[in-house]
Amino acid sequence: MIRRLRDSYHGIIVLRMRDTNMPTARTTISIDKTTLDRFFRAYPAGRRSQVIQRLIQQDLDGRLAQLTRAAEQVETNPDFQTVREDCALWERATATDGLDTI
Repeated sequence: MIRRLRDSYHGIIVLRMRDTNMPTARTTISIDKTTLDRFFRAYPAGRRSQVIQRLIQQDLDGRLAQLTRAAEQVETNPDFQTVREDCALWERATATDGLDTI
């Protein structure tokens, strides 16, 4: 059994399955009609949400991997040595300013 939570935000309605802590959410998105028609023909009703969730997760994982690679470049590439030095100076200069406790 699914019950609707009181909160909805950004057009997303959060649903929670009874007897589980895992919420599900419903949202409305716009997709090209031709693409959506092909999608509905290719995947049965019981699989569509799983396919969309997997595709979203793959995209998010790819973005995270890209950000991770960029961070590793800043941390290790000699071209970013000045950036690392400036960050270290900033950290030392602001270490006791108390802003980290706000």
